Amino acid sequence: MFGIERRMGTYKGYVRNYARPDGSIAEAYVVDEAITFLSRYLTDIETRFTRPERNWDLSSEDYKMDVFNHKIRTLGAPKFGNLGLDGNVVQWYLLNNCGSELDDYIKEHKELICLTSSRAQEWDNIHKREFPAWFKK
Repeated sequence: MFGIERRMGTYKGYVRNYARPDGSIAEAYVVDEAITFLSRYLTDIETRFTRPERNWDLSSEDYKMDVFNHKIRTLGAPKFGNLGLDGNVVQWYLLNNCGSELDDYIKEHKELICLTSSRAQEWDNIHKREFPAWFKK
């Protein structure tokens, strides 16, 4: 289905006067364009695009590390289990992308690898594999 057909279906839903549906559709189109214009260029006006979400939870906790400051809402019941090999990938991703808080630790671990390992091509792979366990200690 093309975009215009989808929008026409939306506009047809706005029809209140079935004797003159084209006038209602034109009016709905003008209102939709006006709301879009206002939301893009006038930032202090609340529209359906700038309105906060319904169940927006604002946490009062302020964490020091950037990785824990993201406010999220999970969907569904929690599932507990062992990630296995994927757990190592998740740990590496979190530790590597949590901002500047761990830069000193990452630098220290890379220097340790440079001193102990002779193959420079393997340094990144060794760092990726061993850093989460080293950081836990």
